Amino acid sequence: MISGLSPVARKVMVLLLCIVGVQTWLIIGHGLWGSTLQVKAMGAALVIAALPPVWWPMAWLLDRLRRPTNRQRWMIAVGVGMVSIGFLLLMAHLQHRQMIPRMHDEFSYLLQARMLSHFRLWTAALPLPDFFDSFHIFVTPVYASKYPPGTALALAPALWLGLPTATSCLIAASLAVAMLYRVTTELVDGVTGLLAAGLLLSLTWFRAVSLMVMPQAIFLAVVLVMVWAYLHWRRRPGWVWTLVIGAAAGWMGIIRPLEAVCWTTPLGMAMALDLRSMKPRRWIVTGAMLLLGASPFLLLQLVANIGITGNWHTTPWMEYANRDIPYEGLGFHEVDPSRRPMSKLPQKQEYYDLVNVPAQLAHRPDRLWSNFLNVRDVTLTQATLPNPMLLMLLPVSVLAWGGRRWVFLVPLLLFLVFFALYYFFLDWYCLAVAPAMVVGVVLGIHVLCQTWPSRRWLEAILIGIMASAIGAAIPGAIRDKSDEPMYLIDQQSINATIARQVQSPAIVLFNYEKGVNLDTEPVYNTDTLHPDDEPIIRVHDLGERNIELYRYYARKGSNRRVYRYRLGGGSIHELGTVDELAKRPHW
Repeated sequence: MISGLSPVARKVMVLLLCIVGVQTWLIIGHGLWGSTLQVKAMGAALVIAALPPVWWPMAWLLDRLRRPTNRQRWMIAVGVGMVSIGFLLLMAHLQHRQMIPRMHDEFSYLLQARMLSHFRLWTAALPLPDFFDSFHIFVTPVYASKYPPGTALALAPALWLGLPTATSCLIAASLAVAMLYRVTTELVDGVTGLLAAGLLLSLTWFRAVSLMVMPQAIFLAVVLVMVWAYLHWRRRPGWVWTLVIGAAAGWMGIIRPLEAVCWTTPLGMAMALDLRSMKPRRWIVTGAMLLLGASPFLLLQLVANIGITGNWHTTPWMEYANRDIPYEGLGFHEVDPSRRPMSKLPQKQEYYDLVNVPAQLAHRPDRLWSNFLNVRDVTLTQATLPNPMLLMLLPVSVLAWGGRRWVFLVPLLLFLVFFALYYFFLDWYCLAVAPAMVVGVVLGIHVLCQTWPSRRWLEAILIGIMASAIGAAIPGAIRDKSDEPMYLIDQQSINATIARQVQSPAIVLFNYEKGVNLDTEPVYNTDTLHPDDEPIIRVHDLGERNIELYRYYARKGSNRRVYRYRLGGGSIHELGTVDELAKRPHW
């Protein structure tokens, strides 16, 4: 896009956009500098890279990396992927992180993966549903997860191989980094490709989800494969690449549907523009191939809809929202105090009152702009960039949106528009557009270097500052353990207590007390297809109704030991066996 301007006009335009970039940093980034370590590292890089004995050899090295052959691109991409796996595991080791589920969502995805590993998406309703009810799952009329099955497709192979389920997410995260290098190198050059890969690895929440049973890393990997396939299709629009694009789009649609729309819409527009000069037959064949590639994934969602909700047009997510999260979904709603979650579980009721209702009340049309400028802009910046000062490069990147690079950047705009209608805006949601932010930043550097190509010291300084910002984000994460969602640490403590004090086979009653950490819900049974097959069954303590549980397992001939775990104090003690407790008149 910048090639159509005269050299003088281009320089003036770039300088004006740099001023806009500073304003963007001041408004969207709130003028934040990042950590003290990052500021010092970036300042040192500015001084050191400006020295001729430094930027001369650095310029030579950058020239060697800038134009790799196709074979070299693949070799570097594989190397980037392998380094990413090692780096993510090393970071986890240094931060003492474990590959165990902690969040409500993780357990729901894990349950679905367990079922899919047995080629099921649901099982029959549980005999005593109230004891097993929990966040983001159905216990009646079927036992299932509420989420689309796309994430479970990637998680199930790890279960087949007997590996931790998060292994699939780790591999997907490393694949995303490798593909980001490959795609960015295709769009720009090898130097920007390496910078983009480094920027993605430097993101705290990207490293966090790489070892969590969450869909974000898987989604990013599929997105980047789709973009890479499109770049190949554009050069040679054959049916193989069309199928890959369709399959990737279909898979994305059953991982994170709304974010999938953000990415597939501009890519579909780009394909339509590319097909303008082709014969109508090519349009028909391309559409058919796209649909053929997407159809297995869409059919899987259709089966889940019918089996779990009974309606082909009602997704499990929608059905769960209708039951237990009133007003969930896009749009603005007046909160009716009489409308409550159908579940009688006190945790769900309290979570609705303390989390969902305040978020809905704050989500008003007249507050959209203020919410973005005071809350959501910070969330977006922190989740997608290692340092808020990098926002200054985004406006400059507009001059490099030619050559279909806008396919990579428009999803960010659509994401902000769509999620403006949703009452939650969480850090890990923003990872869906992290590649757009990253590519925008490296394109900004590319524009600056292309505008003053004779100033090789400028390129050395910019890349040195970028590398220092990436590198300085790592020691801070190790020291602060910021990759670990600290509010979820209770789950690890609960698991350790049960492993130490509970003798299998057993039932653990979790005694809920008002005021405990609502983000840590331990009542999930995801190691087997049915809770009855678990060595240690986790259930809710329902007081006098516990006698129903004791009699049920006594009739099954399963003389399990029964323990009560007090979530408020973290203590556990044995109550007896189910046979003994079933004979007692009171609980």
